Amino acid sequence: MSFAESVIIGSDLPELRLPPITRANLALFAGASHDHTPIHIDIDYVRQMGRDDVFAHGMYVMANMARLLTDWRPQRNLLHLEGRFLDIVNVGNALRYTGKIIGIREVLEERHADISILVVAQDGRTVMSGKSVVKL
Repeated sequence: MSFAESVIIGSDLPELRLPPITRANLALFAGASHDHTPIHIDIDYVRQMGRDDVFAHGMYVMANMARLLTDWRPQRNLLHLEGRFLDIVNVGNALRYTGKIIGIREVLEERHADISILVVAQDGRTVMSGKSVVKL
């Protein structure tokens, strides 16, 4: 039985757990993405806005959503990814990424998996949800 044939609806992807987010993670991501929005990297700016600290870029969280998938299947197999931002991710939050196969389709003689994704902070808040299509 091939890998593609072994994947069934209801299967879980291998979980991705990340260490707590640091200001250094955000600064490096700002440089790599060219997103230097002050709310993500300038603590003085966010304090003037009444917040205690900077918070993660939404796309930082989503980039790691893609990592959940590419740790499981090659990047070239990732056909679609979308996400919905549900809550702010603060410095110090450790995130857990999970995926579940919710559908399997035959498309032009290929098997494609529809995947539901959740991103949960260590305090139990779901901070992002998403869905993806991956070629098996």
